Amino acid sequence: MTPRVVSVSRRSDIPAFHADWFMARVREGFVDVPNPRFPAKVTHVDLTPEAVTAFVFWTRDPRPLMAHFDELDARGYRYYVQMTITGYGRGLEPRMPETIVQGAAFTALSDRLGPDRVVWRYDPILFTDTITEAWHARNFEWLAGAAEGLTRRCVVSLLDTMTWRARHNLDLYGQHVRAWPHEPWAFGQMLQEIATHRGLALTACAEAGAPALGLPDGRCIDPELLRLAGVTRPPTTKDAGQRAVCLCVESRDIGRYDTCRHGCAYCYASRLPSM
Repeated sequence: MTPRVVSVSRRSDIPAFHADWFMARVREGFVDVPNPRFPAKVTHVDLTPEAVTAFVFWTRDPRPLMAHFDELDARGYRYYVQMTITGYGRGLEPRMPETIVQGAAFTALSDRLGPDRVVWRYDPILFTDTITEAWHARNFEWLAGAAEGLTRRCVVSLLDTMTWRARHNLDLYGQHVRAWPHEPWAFGQMLQEIATHRGLALTACAEAGAPALGLPDGRCIDPELLRLAGVTRPPTTKDAGQRAVCLCVESRDIGRYDTCRHGCAYCYASRLPSM
């Protein structure tokens, strides 16, 4: 048996909405994950401590999962958390906790895990008639100031690929989105200057095919972050199941599409119900 990194999850906010389900699967020692395209094809994923290199959690609200950290620690699991905070508001994120609530949760997360095991995601970056480069400059400065000292890393990406789910959701909300800033390099350098001033290492997620931002490429599932979480020999092989521009190392995702309830208009993982 070769231990593997388990991603929890790119496809859904499991920490926010399914923390109790996740812990039930941890106690049982396995989870069966249907293939997103061929649901009849199911992968059995061993979740015993011996089989899990580490958990990598993706969330916008870690509070339900944090109630289980003591148990995860007692069972010997290693993990780190990536938390998305964008501050777009109800027009794009109708069921998201208020930004101030997210900020308090981020602080509590950092207090518990330390700044090396918490990553802030400002992701995705998008532009509308009202969400402009100037808006992002003010918003990112405010959020970066709040994150200072609580994390050492910030991950950004542009909404540069529109999935059918995202198109459906944006049309449903009547949102007109343009994918790029007028001067991508200048915009990227502005973000870099703000992040550096706040002591944050800024990287771009899956932007290797669009280097116009001028930011270093990052890995969300990263050997260095795994080491900081206590993994002595993290994997280094690129995950062949991700996009070519994604630099993440190998992992197994245990989430399911259409199970997140945040209702973000730009989401690629959930098709919103008709309104």
